[in-house]
Parts: sequence; structure tokens; C-alpha cells
Amino acid sequence: MRRLGGIALVLLGLLSVVLGVALAVLFGPDDRMGTGPHRLSTPGQAIVTSPGALAYSGPQVELRVTSVQPGRTLFVGVAHDVDVRDFLASTPRTRIDTIEIPWQVATTQLPGQGFPKADASEQTWWIADAKGQGEVVLDWRLPDTAADVVILDDDGSRGLAVDVSAAVVAPGVFVIGLALVVLGLGVVVFGWAVLTTRSTSRRGAHALRARPEGDTA
Repeated sequence: MRRLGGIALVLLGLLSVVLGVALAVLFGPDDRMGTGPHRLSTPGQAIVTSPGALAYSGPQVELRVTSVQPGRTLFVGVAHDVDVRDFLASTPRTRIDTIEIPWQVATTQLPGQGFPKADASEQTWWIADAKGQGEVVLDWRLPDTAADVVILDDDGSRGLAVDVSAAVVAPGVFVIGLALVVLGLGVVVFGWAVLTTRSTSRRGAHALRARPEGDTA
């Protein structure tokens, strides 16, 4: 039983080390696990994700959008799907239907007659939004409801092309990874000590039993 316990401790420690190394390597010292930059473009006036493309909730996400066309002012916003579809109902756009990691997207071109009549930055229903010249960085936590990301040129010009980088942000996960490595190594050492102590004890017992009766040397 003691031998089984030692083996279990060694395996548990190794698992903790592997998990800790994986977390530390994937997220790095800046606590970010990211992908990109990746090129997205549309012949229309907006790029928008479908609810199914972001079918997650909870993680903190950082999105960096950079225009590949100089002098363009970008707007990036996140909102509930109903509000986005109503806002872009008449706008020609490229919809991102699915996103597969490491990076593969499926898109659909949606027709429209023109740019939204209202100014995007003046809408109050955005979960998060930002506007900037050339580059926009947006941070938000993925909600537990259907939400879309919208990228558009603020002046309504057609033919938008951007480079997009996305990252999941998990504050403290790098330190947690290192702690798991240290803890795992400690458990491995303790488990190995349990195994070797048992082996030493058994060798000593065998030696005593093998010693001739009356031999005190």
C-alpha cells in the first residue's frame, strides 16, 4: 500500500509540473495567450462576427485592430447580437461565421444599401467600444449572452482591411503556473522518498533474516 501511495504521489507531482509548465508557456509573463496578427477584409463597410463565432463566456479578451490602409479611423465595438443586426441591417458587410484555433475563419458576404444612419460611437448599447486613428485596442469580458464584434471605418468608406490580434488575458496565471511547477517538484521528491525509504527498509529486514543465528558481527 505504501508503494502504491508513493507511485501515486510521483504521478500527481509530475502532472502538476506538466500543467504548470503548460500554463507558464502558453500565457507567458504578461498573462496573455494570443494569436495574430491576422488579416481580415471586406469589400463592404463593416466586419462583424456572428454569435456562434464567440460562443464562450467569462474570459477577459484583448482585441487589437490595426488598419492596413493609412489615414483611416477605426471603430470597434462589442454588443448584443440583436442590437448589432438592427444597427447594420442595411450595411454591406462581411460576417465571420466561425473562428477555429489556431486561426481559420469562415465568412459570408451580406448585402446592403449603405452605411448606418446613426454614428456608431454615439450608441449607448455597446458592451465595450473604442475608436482611434490607425489602431484600436479593446478589452472586455465575454458575456454569457449572444454578442458580436463590429469593426468599421468611422467615416463609412467601403473596402476595409485590418490586421487583428486577439488574446485571452488571465491575470496571475503565469505565477500560478510557476507555483504548480514548484509544488509538483516537491510532491515528486516526497513520493520518491516514500518509495526509496520502503526499499531501504525491506533490504535491511532481509539482511537481518539472512544473518546466522547467534552472529553478532
